[in-house]
Amino acid sequence: MMFRLAFALSALLVFAPGCTTESTSSTGQMIQCDPTSGTCEPVDHDDGAAGTCVDIDEDGDGDDHDVEDETEDESSLTGDTDDDDDGTSDSEDDDDDNDGIHDDRDCDELPGHDDDDSDDGV
Repeated sequence: MMFRLAFALSALLVFAPGCTTESTSSTGQMIQCDPTSGTCEPVDHDDGAAGTCVDIDEDGDGDDHDVEDETEDESSLTGDTDDDDDGTSDSEDDDDDNDGIHDDRDCDELPGHDDDDSDDGV
């Protein structure tokens, strides 16, 4: 009886929605997003496509808003202008969240996103 139940449950998990999709991101994977539509997809590299931005999916949910980043930028509250503590102020740092993506292409730098530093000039 237990074997049948376990088999039935494992069969359901195999066909559960979202479990087999190729567009699901994993933690630490690069994703390319269309800020207008809000859609993102995993990519191997930034192809620089117009109208897109790139991010590292730090929580693996396939979205460019990462839970961990929501509380990291406290520069407007603390006066700290070096969020990643690399010795370069955010206004001078081309990658001020140290995710390996230049701020010009980083989704985090868009208004309302994870590293929206209205006080750092980016």
